[in-house]
Amino acid sequence: MNWDDLLEEAYLAEKQQAVLQPATSRLKLFFKLFLGMLLLIFIGLGVWMYIQGRGERVREQVSRAPQVGDLMLGMQIAYNTTEQPLPRFRWLKVERVTDKDVTVMPYAGGCETNRCSVPPESDLQTQQHFRLSRADLPERFQLNGTDENGAELHFFVAEARRP
Repeated sequence: MNWDDLLEEAYLAEKQQAVLQPATSRLKLFFKLFLGMLLLIFIGLGVWMYIQGRGERVREQVSRAPQVGDLMLGMQIAYNTTEQPLPRFRWLKVERVTDKDVTVMPYAGGCETNRCSVPPESDLQTQQHFRLSRADLPERFQLNGTDENGAELHFFVAEARRP
């Protein structure tokens, strides 16, 4: 088959009717932005999951094998067997560890939520010591014990930190 004038005219007519798309269209730009947002969301979720998992691992390590100097954010759930009207969070510092109990020293003050920042060492209440049983700590993250006056104390451990 040879190229003739009729084929040339048909080719030119088709070429004039064809509409060329620009190299970058709006759909491609939108798709790139969409993929970029998805990537940012997945990176954010990954970082959040890593931080949450790390916090749980530290909490588990402290609950299974507390060491002197560990910090625990405890929510006091009962005092002298009566429930507290408002849960109060306090940081506790581990002072001594034995096979059966843990002696902790509380920091002054506290807060209403579990987003408390760790107070400075000068806020440690050195005159108060709580002896808390280790029996419930690994499984239920609870500390049950007595203060220096013999009053019963019950804490739920919301967070733990190992310096």
